[in-house]
Amino acid sequence: MIKRITLLLFIGLAWGQDCTADDGTDGVELWDECYSIENTDSLDLSNSGIVDSIPSEIGNLINLFYLDLSSNNLKSAIPTSIGNLINLRHLDLSDNRETI
Repeated sequence: MIKRITLLLFIGLAWGQDCTADDGTDGVELWDECYSIENTDSLDLSNSGIVDSIPSEIGNLINLFYLDLSSNNLKSAIPTSIGNLINLRHLDLSDNRETI
């Protein structure tokens, strides 16, 4: 459904908007939906229950200038595809697991 919204600029699912899937995984369906909106320039998923890793598809959001993934349970390395985000000016990964 969200894939039809092609001009959306901001996605905010912060503070208590649980991004985990019903089976306890990291909400892959949500990630897929977010990555399909290429014009998004701000993405706030802070404190959303995201676990383990940032999918490499984050690099598809080439217009992104603000990305907040703070206060989740991320523990894996940042994917190299984040280098595709040439407009990124704000990246917040604070309050995650130590290995980021």
